Amino acid sequence: MMEKEHHSRRAFLKGTFSSGMLLFAGGLLAAGCGGGKKETKEEDVASCQDYSKLGSEDIAARKKLGYTDTSPDPEKFCKLCNLYKPAKEGAKCGGCLLFKGPVEAEGSCTYWAPQT
Repeated sequence: MMEKEHHSRRAFLKGTFSSGMLLFAGGLLAAGCGGGKKETKEEDVASCQDYSKLGSEDIAARKKLGYTDTSPDPEKFCKLCNLYKPAKEGAKCGGCLLFKGPVEAEGSCTYWAPQT
C-alpha cells in the first residue's frame, strides 16, 4: 500500500526555511574562514626604514645579508637586483626575495645579483 504523499503548505514552508537556514549558516562559516590573520604588506609601511613590524629574527636576517638603505656602490642598487620585488603602485617601498620587510630601491646587500 502506498503512503499518501504530504504536499501541504506547512511542509513546503518548513523545507524552505530549513534550506534557507543551511545556506545562511554556510555563508557565515565561509566568511569566518577568511578572516583573522593579516599579512604585513610593504605598502602598509610609512617609511622604508620603519622595521617596527619585523621580528628580531627578520632584522637579524637583514643584517646578516648586509642590507643597507643606501648602496655604497653606485652600480649595485636593489632596484637593479634580480632578487628585488618592485614597489606596488602607490607604495613607497619594494621588497626582497631573501628577507622580509621594506626595501629601498637605492639600497643594497651582499647578495646583489644583476638582473638578467
